[in-house]
Amino acid sequence: MYYKYHCKDCGAPIVGDSQKGRCGICRFLRSGKSIPELARRTVTRALLNQKISSGPCEVCGATRNIDAHHDDYRKPLDVRWLCRGHHKLHHAKLRRQAKTVRTST
Repeated sequence: MYYKYHCKDCGAPIVGDSQKGRCGICRFLRSGKSIPELARRTVTRALLNQKISSGPCEVCGATRNIDAHHDDYRKPLDVRWLCRGHHKLHHAKLRRQAKTVRTST
């Protein structure tokens, strides 16, 4: 398929209006926002448009206060569903692991 426009920053094809020659992701990042914020917005939009649905907590099976956890922000719709408590515990574990890696090197 031939695309008339390509992003000035990353070269990705742009469908429709060129929007100043940048794709949506590059425009978002140039506005000063972060990739994690883009991933969160993508999940929220997909939930609202019913393209994905939240599941129960992967650890305890709870169905209330569920968060979407991204292991890789570059894959915004590849999420793990965790209850708020297990999400906080998971991030605490990640911080401890990062701290031990920093102190051991």
